[in-house]
Amino acid sequence: MIEFEVKGRSFRAEKLNAIQQFHVLRRITPLVVPLLEVLKGSFKQSGAKGAEPEGERAATMADSILESPKVLAPLLEQIAELPDASVEYLIETCLSSLKVRTADNAFMPVWVPSAKRSMVEELNDISAVLPLVVRVIQENLGGFFGELPTFLPGATRGS
Repeated sequence: MIEFEVKGRSFRAEKLNAIQQFHVLRRITPLVVPLLEVLKGSFKQSGAKGAEPEGERAATMADSILESPKVLAPLLEQIAELPDASVEYLIETCLSSLKVRTADNAFMPVWVPSAKRSMVEELNDISAVLPLVVRVIQENLGGFFGELPTFLPGATRGS
């Protein structure tokens, strides 16, 4: 279990079981190569050398990604081609593993599967949901992908 913050809210994510992880991996596989190309292209375009602070480097890369539709296009095309059922599985599985901290310092489930929505109204927005889904995927599949390629900022090869 991990705890993290997104947009001033605290979340707790339970680990997905191995079968859920496998099904999530199957559904994101078409996005992996285009995503790596986007990161590689944005890193090259930003001219980042890895010396600037992490926040500045991330902002430079994000600006570079958004300014270059040619770099971003293959990833967006792959996202558009994902079947609705795969997208819904990804979002629902990831959000079902999350709890959000309430005003009384307790945690309540983010996602209500039977209602197909969040109990917290401001979390029923794509700009709120996507960072949560990405964070759950990172936490659950990060070990599967091993080390980041060396072209990513701050990436190093271990022994």
